[in-house]
Amino acid sequence: MKQTEMEASMRELIEQMKKNTEGSLIGMMQPIFVACNAEEMTLTVLFNLKPWMRNPVGILHGGITAAMMDNVMGMLAKNYTSDGRLAPTVNMSIDYIRQIPISESVVIKAQIVSHGNTLIRTRAEARISGTTGVVASGIATYYAGGF
Repeated sequence: MKQTEMEASMRELIEQMKKNTEGSLIGMMQPIFVACNAEEMTLTVLFNLKPWMRNPVGILHGGITAAMMDNVMGMLAKNYTSDGRLAPTVNMSIDYIRQIPISESVVIKAQIVSHGNTLIRTRAEARISGTTGVVASGIATYYAGGF
């Protein structure tokens, strides 16, 4: 896939997901396209954190972090299915490295590790916007057959 095609596809997918999933978790998280790289098979998305995303301690809830990472890795995986259908999550593992203050924005960069006819393997790192330190990392497998 060419860079221009990938960027147009990713931008369209993110906007479509925000519009078609209003009131759902991904719709409420409001992902914002940052960048993609066809050669490196990466997608970078920004999430502006909101008060409803906090846990009882006042930091970003781990489940929201996982959902953000799953959605970014999943959107990227969709690009590598044979027919462009959504790729459901088969397995996912997240490592929480540092707390994420609710007053920040989070940038998630996902990358395709491998893709075949059945499974797509991805990895992702989350950072607080404007910083270099990783606050969470994850790996996931998606079903390439889609639904």
